Amino acid sequence: MIAAFLLGALAVLFAVLNLDEVEVNWIITTGSTPLIIVIAASFLAGIAIDRLAIHLGRRRKPKAE
Repeated sequence: MIAAFLLGALAVLFAVLNLDEVEVNWIITTGSTPLIIVIAASFLAGIAIDRLAIHLGRRRKPKAE
């Protein structure tokens, strides 16, 4: 319980410290976005790629008999 609270507090602190606007070249356009949004989008994209790789790896594995 204490570890979850500390991780949550650390995440909030990290978000508050990264509110600066940064110039981002998205795939379609360029825009100014808060840094925390860029970090969160990168984190979520990494999770999605990881889950997809695991799913595809399990599908290719032959079943043991």
